[in-house]
Amino acid sequence: MALWAINNLEFSHYLMILAGIIALLPSYKLFRLYLETKIDEYLLFGLVFLVSTMFTFTSVLADITDELIYWILNYSFRNFTYFLFFTHTVRMIWSKPSTFIVYLGVIQYAVVQLLLFLWSPLENDVGAGFISNQNIDIYSTSNRLIANLFQLYVAVLFLYGYLTIKLQNPSPDLLRSFRIMIAVSITLVLSRLIRVAQNFGFPNHVLIELIGTLLLLGGFALIAYIFAYNPGAIMLSRAQIGGIMVISEAGTPLASVKFEGSELVGSSTLISGVITAVESVMGSIHEGTILNEIDAGDRSIIVHHSNRLYFMIVTNLPTPILRDSLRYFSMIFTKLYYNEIEGFRNSGRMIDNINICVDQAFPYTVGLQNEPWN
Repeated sequence: MALWAINNLEFSHYLMILAGIIALLPSYKLFRLYLETKIDEYLLFGLVFLVSTMFTFTSVLADITDELIYWILNYSFRNFTYFLFFTHTVRMIWSKPSTFIVYLGVIQYAVVQLLLFLWSPLENDVGAGFISNQNIDIYSTSNRLIANLFQLYVAVLFLYGYLTIKLQNPSPDLLRSFRIMIAVSITLVLSRLIRVAQNFGFPNHVLIELIGTLLLLGGFALIAYIFAYNPGAIMLSRAQIGGIMVISEAGTPLASVKFEGSELVGSSTLISGVITAVESVMGSIHEGTILNEIDAGDRSIIVHHSNRLYFMIVTNLPTPILRDSLRYFSMIFTKLYYNEIEGFRNSGRMIDNINICVDQAFPYTVGLQNEPWN
């Protein structure tokens, strides 16, 4: 960047730089949580904020230098942010997403990104699409439409995912986070609808541009607000948890908890059925691995084998988020009760209270009434 460009910074540029610096703060916190928990959602949203920082910085560089490389990087960072949202949404909604849903998102992103890198050879002097400050042709009208449709597709999926979540007796903090994520989803959809409509003659007025930008920035600001006090809210999903159990390799229950009122554990004979189902697959689950799903009719059981123990949850939807959470639960449980496990295993007694493990590994269950499952 030429030195003269630094002197051309305007007030709006300083605001963008400040926004980029602020976005680094939740990134640091989320990356630390990921290293501690190995829950991929923390990594995904840490990347969202980090990439958002890169987006704001390259926005300033592109505006004051008008060099093509910065425009390409700027739009690449923006589209990658949406791809991260797409990845999270797929993990949140489905255990096994349809090939069509996944391929449609991946192919759209790949096409948009390929066209970005081919701007210079394909779009030079064609005079279509967006023209920068110094008449550099940034992208064609067709490329812009494809990008806007991809972003709208992700935003609609994001909104659909949160609209399908049914919270079970949520705590006030969790309910507030859920409502904020609904608001975020709506702002993203509205901002992308405006962009798509502009490809078909919708007025490209300064006020319309401002509204679209404010909606987008407002959405990200709301997400940042959530992470400031309740980062576990990003793990909200359609999956409901009925019960959690820990058993030894000999099949002896060591700890269990069920959530009151859950239809997933309503049967008094279900606990023995869960143990029987897990015992039938014990030999096939190697130490340190996780079994994605044991089909139990209208329920599913996820099993993780670690430290000579089997950790399992009964759920209606075995999503990747639940699998990550179960793995983290096993880490907390083993750390807290490592010195006591052998005694409980030999005596046949059960550990009475594992609420601290549940609250940390499954923060989206906070507010549910849990009780021993026996």
